[in-house]
Formats: sequence, C-alpha cells, structure tokens
Amino acid sequence: MKDKFQQIREALSEQDFSGSSYEANVAKLMQTRSDTLERAESATIIRDHLMRALFQTHPKTFYEKEILKTLDEIKRSLREQNNALSTNNYIIYITDLNHDLYQLRLPIAVNIEASADEYVAFISEMALYSQGDTELEAILGLKEEIVSLYCELNSTTLTLGPLPLSWKRLLNRIIEER
Repeated sequence: MKDKFQQIREALSEQDFSGSSYEANVAKLMQTRSDTLERAESATIIRDHLMRALFQTHPKTFYEKEILKTLDEIKRSLREQNNALSTNNYIIYITDLNHDLYQLRLPIAVNIEASADEYVAFISEMALYSQGDTELEAILGLKEEIVSLYCELNSTTLTLGPLPLSWKRLLNRIIEER
C-alpha cells in the first residue's frame, strides 16, 4: 500500500501534499490495529504463564480449566475487535470518474469507512466526502464531488487562497478532458 502511495506522491509535486492528514489517518489506523494485536499476544502470554503456574501447584484442576476458558474468550474477543478494525476502514483506488467530459490520469486513494447502516467515502486532503447506503453509492457520490470541485476551481475568476489553489493544482494534474 505504501509503495502505491509513494508512486502517486512521486508523480505529483510535494507541495500538493502539504497536509499530513492522510498519512496521519493511515498511521493511526495501523497503530490501533497493532495495539489490538499486541493485546491479543499479551493475553496468550498471560494464559501460558497461568497454565505453567497452575500445573506446578494444582495440576488439572477445575479452576485451571475455567481460567483457560476465560482467557481464550478474551483472546477471541480481541481478535474479533482487530478484524472489525480491518474490515470497517480501508482504502481503495479509483481509476475513473464515470464522467463523459473528464477522466483520471492517475488513480486517487479514497478512504472508506463502513458502519452497519452506511458507507462514507472521503479524500481528506481535499475535504471531499460522500456517503451512501452502499459502498458504490458513496464512491459514485465522491466522483461527482471531485468533478464538481474541479469545474468550480477552474471556472472561478476569484483569487484562490493557498488551500484551494493546492487543490486546483492537484486536480489539474490528475484530471484531463476526454
């Protein structure tokens, strides 16, 4: 994943990625996942130490079986939490805009957050968001937002501030007319 991000970053100038929110979000997600895995490993280590201690004092007791059962349930719960983290937040790359007039030169990384009743697709670097009942609805809405922002930034006669100007530069590099 990082290799693709680096390829995209190399294709675009460094000034277009002035904010670190994308990298920070990915790092936060990876750290949370790592912390969850460490807790699962810690539960396994604790279980192993308890097993050794119980075998030395009271081999094969009823309590030992109950403690091991409880520790296994904790471990299973931590793994389920880890799986929930990895399946509810993910990144996809869009390669087209589904538009008659515009197309993408380069893929765009899109963050997807899935919950029980909706999907949110967003590009935090450009403050573009869309939501839908399905992943497809959220992505199609985001594509419309990308085209809308591109058209708006390229048609304005006003002087743009630094942030909208960086969005315009980025969009002009990755979008072209058909």
